[in-house]
Parts: sequence; structure tokens; C-alpha cells
Amino acid sequence: NAVYLSILMVGVTMTAAIARQSRDIALLRAVGATPGQIRRSVARQAAVVAVPAATLGFAIGLGGGWLWLAALVDHGLMPAAVRYAPAPAVLPMVIGIEVATSVVGALVAAIRPARVPPATALSETATRRPAGGALRTAIGLVLLAGGTVLSVLVSGLAADAADDAALFVILSMCVGVGLLGPVLIGAAARLTRPLLR
Repeated sequence: NAVYLSILMVGVTMTAAIARQSRDIALLRAVGATPGQIRRSVARQAAVVAVPAATLGFAIGLGGGWLWLAALVDHGLMPAAVRYAPAPAVLPMVIGIEVATSVVGALVAAIRPARVPPATALSETATRRPAGGALRTAIGLVLLAGGTVLSVLVSGLAADAADDAALFVILSMCVGVGLLGPVLIGAAARLTRPLLR
């Protein structure tokens, strides 16, 4: 389920990111770039962004796992003898899964832009409003904040009730991150650009 969810989230995020690059893609198509070249370019972008994103996510996950275990012990759901033992050796596996799911999601998102005829692509970019914007970012932030508040509320519920309510926390967080995808991808690209030079 986590892999399918990752592909879905990356697909939604890359669709928004590609929409912002629609003029560039249209110009590439106009000067002779093939659909295959467009798809490979999008896949490379996703792979380059996936590596630092997976590494950062792994680091955040280590801290979150430690806090989660501490909360379980505090609530009496885990014995105090249980110790948190992170496994840094898992990082290459995490990066591999993230790169694979990112490339698949990006390829799915690139199907239509790569197939649109150059003239149609150029006319669409001239008439279409820019994708994303302040409203999309605001909704994404509200959903992330809502997911955080829900997770705090759910932590105080009984185990059965918390299990049922956790789905709403996951959906809120995932959709929020998906809406913030273009902003997050732009930030990751700015961070990795000096390394790629």
C-alpha cells in the first residue's frame, strides 16, 4: 500500500510540476524533441529530486519513530523496556524504492504532455492560466495543519477508535503534501542545483 500511495502522490505532484513546465515542454516539442525524450527528461528530474527527498524523509522518519515510541511508552501501549534501534543500513533501500516510485509516477504524469502535438502545446500554454498558486498552497498548508491536529487528537483515543480515525490523518497529510508538491519540488531543485553543476 505504501508503494502504491507513493506512486499516486508522486504522480499528482509531478502532474502539477509538469503543468508549470508546459511552455518549456511545448518549446522542446516545437524544436523536434520526441515524446520519448520528454518522458526521459521528466523521469530524470524525478530521480534527481527523489534522492535528497528520500534522505531527508529518512532522517525525519528516524526522529518521528523515536518520538512515536516514546509516546507509546508514555501511554502504556508499549513496555518501557522496548528501546528504539534505528537501522541506517535501510537508507539505500529507502532511496531505491523512492527513486523507483518517483520515476513511475513521473512517467505516468508525462504521458499526455509528451504526446501533445507541438502546435497544440504552444497554443495551450498561451491560453492556460498558470498551475498552482497561492490558493493551492494555502489549501495544502491547511490540510497539513489539519492532519497534525487530527494526529494529536487521535493519540488520545482508545486503540480501536484511533485505528479508524487514523485513515483521515493519512489522507489529510497525503493530499496536503500532494497539493504542496510544486513548492516542495521547487525547493528541492534549488537545493540540489549547486550539486548538479
